[in-house]
Amino acid sequence: MSYFPSYALGHLISAQISETFEQQHGSIQALIAAGAEATLQAWLADTVWPLGRSVNGEELVAQVSGRPLSARPFLAYLRTKVDDLAGGS
Repeated sequence: MSYFPSYALGHLISAQISETFEQQHGSIQALIAAGAEATLQAWLADTVWPLGRSVNGEELVAQVSGRPLSARPFLAYLRTKVDDLAGGS
């Protein structure tokens, strides 16, 4: 059995951290397609991983993105995903 609120919170956190990375370095998918995933790994190693368990999820997002946790990045991700699945708009 799963615990939906934990998954939902994880998606919110992931979307906001991904958005922050992409604002600084471009599309994660494009980097991976180009074989440049080391850029993402280096950013995570410098920005996210050092915080480890010293902060909770909300504090992690605030420190990494400079903004409080928000549903906005996840909703933007979902809109893009639906548009892509629908053939673009």
